[in-house]
Amino acid sequence: MTRVNKNLFVALSILIYSVFHVISEEDDSSRSFEITNKYAHPIELYWVGRNGDLPKLGEIVRGQTAQFNSFIGHAFEVRDINCSDEGGVCRFERFTVNKNHDQLFYVTEGLNIEMVDDSIMVSLDAQNMTLCEEQSKSDLLQGGPVAALALRKLRSCVKGVVANELKDVRDKIRYQSELREHLADSWENYTCADNDLETSKAIKTKTWIHKGIGRQVSVLHNKTRSKIHVVSNFISDEECQAMQEAAAPSLHDATVADSSGGSELSASRKAKQAGIRVPWDKEKDNNPIAALSRRVYDYTNHVTGFNIKEHGQEDLMSIQYFGRGENDTEPDRYKPHCDGDCTGLPHKPATRFATMVMYCEVADKGGATNFKNAGVHVKPVKNAGLFFLYRGDDGIMDKGFTTHSGCPVILGSKKLVTQWIRLGVDEQNRWSDFNTLGVKLSDVD
Repeated sequence: MTRVNKNLFVALSILIYSVFHVISEEDDSSRSFEITNKYAHPIELYWVGRNGDLPKLGEIVRGQTAQFNSFIGHAFEVRDINCSDEGGVCRFERFTVNKNHDQLFYVTEGLNIEMVDDSIMVSLDAQNMTLCEEQSKSDLLQGGPVAALALRKLRSCVKGVVANELKDVRDKIRYQSELREHLADSWENYTCADNDLETSKAIKTKTWIHKGIGRQVSVLHNKTRSKIHVVSNFISDEECQAMQEAAAPSLHDATVADSSGGSELSASRKAKQAGIRVPWDKEKDNNPIAALSRRVYDYTNHVTGFNIKEHGQEDLMSIQYFGRGENDTEPDRYKPHCDGDCTGLPHKPATRFATMVMYCEVADKGGATNFKNAGVHVKPVKNAGLFFLYRGDDGIMDKGFTTHSGCPVILGSKKLVTQWIRLGVDEQNRWSDFNTLGVKLSDVD
């Protein structure tokens, strides 16, 4: 073995050891859960903060189920919306997110909280397996009603065996998923650092014809609940100029969604942004901003068949990143994130399900868009559009493949136009009527 090969082998061994060590010692602590209200009254849900504060997450009416993203050890408080106790103090109960997956919390009569997760369900399915199997052997030989009963017992036994096998499969899938995500974190750093890396090879290419103009579509990722497309010449120079002129007076530091349903500044996102309201009343006059936004919805409908309308949607967003040289220790960038839920849970009404990013200016160095879990790297091309979908036709959200980042901008500037597209909004239920958790503001107040 040559010295170079030995060094490469050692480096790979260290990388693999570090990945497996991290997984075994520090598993991902994020968890999703559902809470169903089977109580007589509407309930209020609060997150129990570390300092004892109780930010309200929303109200859940009787019969409603709500989904939330959280972490192991986080506590939540459920309150009866009707204060019936003496002194006007509302009845309440608390629960804590555990380490298991598929956690379901049921608020039942008496404001009691019942919990079921994947381990409990498997345990319930597999109970008395050995007893059932042994009993069925002799009972089947007797025939008649005894054999019929034995068959029912045998079905229960098989159900338990299958449940255990499914649990093993789920555990293996989770392990592989965790391994992929940890490797993806390492790969993220390498791909962002390689400024010569070209866009990932397309799975297939096709042509989208819109109003007589053909645009090449490169399909980079195509799964049931996640898709990534690059569309050539999607935005014109005139449309870019109109967006930048409209954005100039109101550019401000970009924000991210916070845990209470609002937004906040974050070190994970460093850029300037400005929301631009689309002048739909000028669409008939070929207003460039209205024409651009219409093209976004037309392409979304072309891919999904959802017949998305512009009513109630978010404004177009002008986003700008600026390079300050090789020695900048805090360059403009956007660290890995999901634009909508990427939990594998059902889509929440009126929340995002797709994104279109359009490149008006590309950086001289840096500024690629990277989908670490999908293994997709996009080197920006001026005037191109990057479309990604994170909801399946079955209503279930992507589970991490559309997690993406804006790599650091080193030299030059990167100027984007972004449209986040929602499903379930209209003139009466606008995007601004909901907080960043997907809870309608009128239900929170």
